[in-house]
Amino acid sequence: MRLRGFLKPEQVETIHRSALRVLSETGVSVEHPEVRSRLEALGGRADSATGRVRFPADVSERYLFDRPRTEARETTPKITTLTAVYQSYYQDPASGQVVPFDEDLLAFYFALARSSPTTRYVGMLGVPFEVGGLPPGCGPLLEKFMAWKLVIPVF
Repeated sequence: MRLRGFLKPEQVETIHRSALRVLSETGVSVEHPEVRSRLEALGGRADSATGRVRFPADVSERYLFDRPRTEARETTPKITTLTAVYQSYYQDPASGQVVPFDEDLLAFYFALARSSPTTRYVGMLGVPFEVGGLPPGCGPLLEKFMAWKLVIPVF
């Protein structure tokens, strides 16, 4: 277990015992009745009134320790980010003023987001500024156009 690399054995044991206690006393919320039944068949204690399934410690440990072991690989964590803009205002760091977005500011922020090597997706929901003279009902079309124009996906 990777935790053993930087935690003391008694700390790992405390985490393990605490997880067993949460699974046993609190359990997990399972909304689907068939899934609750399947978990009950595996040894869980399903409560249809609350929708919870609790797992006695011996059931959790049996599941954990009876599984085939695989060698843990040491990997470097990979961080990715998602940037999204919604209908909103922007606080200008230079002036401290809260101002509405405009197309130039939106384009700047999407370009900034795309410049990050960790950004995997840039998107928006709605167009965060007013467009004068736009016929009623054209908002979704404008959103698609602006996404096409400014929000080029990064993959």
